[in-house]
Amino acid sequence: MNKKVIILSVVILIAAIFALFFVNSKKYFTTTIVSMSMSPTLMPKDKVFIEKTSQINTGDIIAYSTSSLPNKAVQIHRVIAKGGEIISFKKIANDKYVILINGKELNEQYLEKDCKYFSLDASIYETQTIPPNNYYVLGDNRLNANDSRFIGYIRTSDIKGKIIKVIRE
Repeated sequence: MNKKVIILSVVILIAAIFALFFVNSKKYFTTTIVSMSMSPTLMPKDKVFIEKTSQINTGDIIAYSTSSLPNKAVQIHRVIAKGGEIISFKKIANDKYVILINGKELNEQYLEKDCKYFSLDASIYETQTIPPNNYYVLGDNRLNANDSRFIGYIRTSDIKGKIIKVIRE
């Protein structure tokens, strides 16, 4: 091969890698988990890859920030209900509740047995219709999560993206 062809090939390869990184950096970002609010699904020091998207569904784990949080810190929780859905909490025993979405029990196979049923101040558990363009989020570790029960609904405009990959250290 001629030297000019090799140099041109290397330049094209470097430009392609740079372009790929530049395009993807606008669509994806990473962060490191710092709390136990999503355990055992996500643990402190896990690195998560987040896709910036407007396609958010029930069950997705999202990254968001809202003015109701100190320093607008990025939080990560699971979408339980979205705009137009009715969320209610059914008391099953000793101040323990299960979640109902539009009257049907939410199947939460991702939760540890101890977190499936949870209790807190009963006023939190009133039936609510989620407003349009809003989401109700909960941490998988219900006993240790500052989520929609305390900070309210998450607006679509507050969502940074959804988790698409986890690397556990």
